[in-house]
Amino acid sequence: MIGSSEVVGLGDITHGTHEVYTVKLRVIDYLVRELGFDVLGWEAPFPLVEQIDTYVQGGAGDPRALLRQMYTLTYFFWDAEEILDVIEWMREYNAHRGNRPAVSIVGFDVTQPDAASNAVVAYLQSVDPPAAVIAEQRYACARASSLSITAECQTIAADILQQLETRRTELTALSSAHTFEEALHNARVVVQSRTIFGVVRDQAMAENVLSLRQRRGSSRKMILWAHSAHISEAPIALLGDFPMGRVLSESLQGDYFSITTMTAAGSYLIWQDPTRTQNYTPVTKNLPAIPPSAYESLIRRRGEPFLLIPFRKVLPQWLTTAAQFNLAPAAGSLSNMVGVLPSSYDAAIFLDTTTAMHPLAH
Repeated sequence: MIGSSEVVGLGDITHGTHEVYTVKLRVIDYLVRELGFDVLGWEAPFPLVEQIDTYVQGGAGDPRALLRQMYTLTYFFWDAEEILDVIEWMREYNAHRGNRPAVSIVGFDVTQPDAASNAVVAYLQSVDPPAAVIAEQRYACARASSLSITAECQTIAADILQQLETRRTELTALSSAHTFEEALHNARVVVQSRTIFGVVRDQAMAENVLSLRQRRGSSRKMILWAHSAHISEAPIALLGDFPMGRVLSESLQGDYFSITTMTAAGSYLIWQDPTRTQNYTPVTKNLPAIPPSAYESLIRRRGEPFLLIPFRKVLPQWLTTAAQFNLAPAAGSLSNMVGVLPSSYDAAIFLDTTTAMHPLAH
């Protein structure tokens, strides 16, 4: 179905649906084993996911503890049993892959400026200790937050990034091309973290995907796990005119293929912060009744509990007509989106009835 596409976006209708997470692991298994994909990109912080990848590659680490850190970074929806299953699947696959390439995981989001700046300083300590001292002093503003930086701090971080770019040849010779590029990416994340709460975030995530794809894995085939709003190839109300998927679609043309998920009934998990103190609490919500004209209602008439629907083909009129479909942000109510579904995605996985995901017990 995906043809020769080398970047596949896998979308979440919500960040809190058990069956969405489990079916996506089945798709990942197929893409890795049968089609040679070897990198899983994740809507998550680059520095922290690097630690998870160390574990995935067979190294030491406690994935439960690492996922707990996701909660404190407001990626509470990854602190889940279903995500732990994905991590353990990757580690097990790598341990028994034979002569196949290892599969790796990488974060393409723009948060964790504190950890990213520390990684840049650590790199400079190995190649230019005096420059590391200066960078550490200048990066003090970035270490003040694990989420985003101020506009003033962004100017400082951008200057450090530019200095690294200027010294590319020199610093690569003192380390290696891979080591330098990883340090450069961390420096870029510090700059990007200013955009975490704006629509520019999606454009930055797309930039990261395109950059990381060149450096990770051997096949250049990459799976992207993100909310369906992010992988959309058309403007979407939650994010504006240029979600990540649209940028990737325009950059990669036929090499990008997006698969959203849909459900008609059941429950899901959202996180609420009534005190506005970053104290998010999981709450189980039931999906509301869907109107007869919604895409979910029309698909449900087939009477199938599970359907994989390709959109890159001649479609019936009801699929090319604007209609309502559901998407839910991680920390908010279900949104009734209206649009032409095949204009936003190349395929959909429909799950008739779903349940809430399972947060990890700590």
